[in-house]
Amino acid sequence: MELINNSSQGIEASDFKKCCVCRILKPMTKFHKNNANNDGLQAICSQCKTELYLKNKEKLFPKVNCSCGKTLYKYYLVNHLKTKLHMSRLQEIIA
Repeated sequence: MELINNSSQGIEASDFKKCCVCRILKPMTKFHKNNANNDGLQAICSQCKTELYLKNKEKLFPKVNCSCGKTLYKYYLVNHLKTKLHMSRLQEIIA
């Protein structure tokens, strides 16, 4: 293996990986695990992954306002509408 000169110790080139988003060579410790890849690591570094998640959070997990005044993620709306509060309102409307 080719060694990269460091002031205190030699670091092998195989201890680094290039992030596919920022294109910066980073230590392998900066990547999350992914056993599906050949090297066992994600292709995107953890910092870029966090930034992308925060950027796209509203698209991935949209929020909705319920008629009861609560704001919740759209994914949980069906379960929220099954609560006692909404079921009692539904019974009042039907009766």
